[in-house]
Amino acid sequence: MAEGFRTLTTEKQNEVRLRALAVVDETVRAENSGAAVRLMCPLNFDAVCILYPYRPMICRLHGIPHELHKPGQNPVYGPGCETFDCRCGDKSYFKFDRTPFYRDMAALEQEARKTLGRTEKIRMTVAEMLLTEAKGKGSSPKR
Repeated sequence: MAEGFRTLTTEKQNEVRLRALAVVDETVRAENSGAAVRLMCPLNFDAVCILYPYRPMICRLHGIPHELHKPGQNPVYGPGCETFDCRCGDKSYFKFDRTPFYRDMAALEQEARKTLGRTEKIRMTVAEMLLTEAKGKGSSPKR
């Protein structure tokens, strides 16, 4: 995503930064008040991701009906988003188990934390990642 961000014009980078800052601020306000929040990604322009080829895994999986198998628990099923349902809802369910992807991502994160000497989990939204990239630092913004 950072590589893709650098391909944007300075003007577009600044616009994305402003959008990202607004998303982070609104998320903090919602978390502090205990409210649920669903905000549009700062990279979404006219219903299209402007960094589509560079998007992270979670974006690539978003909206697709799926299942997740946690050890010792019943599987969790996600219905997918409204857009996916409108476009593909008439099709039969196709088993899409996210578990292997999440296992691999957890292993990559563990390796990255070890390499970086960090002990805390890396938990950042796309907006936070964009602001971190804009600052040119490897630390996450405080939430």
